[in-house]
Amino acid sequence: MISHIYSEQNAQRPASATFAHFVEVCGILTMHSRKKKREGASFEDALCKALGWYFPLMAKFKVRSVEELIYRKYPFVCPYCRQAPHVDRVCKTVRGTLGTVDHEALRNKYEENSHKRPKGITEWQDMFAAIYPRQIDDSARSVVALFEELGELAEAVRVFERHPKAFAEALTGYVLSAQERCRLLDGRRIGAMFSANGAENTQNMRRFSHLIGRTARPPVVTLGQI
Repeated sequence: MISHIYSEQNAQRPASATFAHFVEVCGILTMHSRKKKREGASFEDALCKALGWYFPLMAKFKVRSVEELIYRKYPFVCPYCRQAPHVDRVCKTVRGTLGTVDHEALRNKYEENSHKRPKGITEWQDMFAAIYPRQIDDSARSVVALFEELGELAEAVRVFERHPKAFAEALTGYVLSAQERCRLLDGRRIGAMFSANGAENTQNMRRFSHLIGRTARPPVVTLGQI
């Protein structure tokens, strides 16, 4: 679906340029932590602009289902300690990645928790909140994590031809950090902006279209279509 919608724009634009635009708009997501005012750019504006370049980036790397990638790595548990909520003492922050990765155990959790798979933005945020509980004062930490994951995504873009699987890994890490950033800045309200029904939904999606149009003018796609 994503590849079909953005095929013309992606065919003409190199992956590096698409990613550069994505990084540029992601920088705006930090402005609330810096208490920096930017006329005409609320956090919702920044989020919509980031989505406006996120979708074409996924299409450029032929990602068929972001949802499937995310749930295979986070099947309602932390992928390293395989618990919800995550437990530091048995996870990678203490034991390291090599000592905690178990792909077979994670696949079993994916099958076991298939019935828990979220169905909307708010449910996805609720799932991550259950796995990784955070406090409002973790906002500064969320900015650091967001740009750490953005750096790893940049590396994955650079080495994609040699290591295509690294892109999927970096992508899921970035999504985790991005949604956490949104959640700490009243994420449920932001999720509701796209999940609302009727006239409110129509108004918000027109706003989403307008914000994307100011940046790149790609065709409009609702989140329910992805």
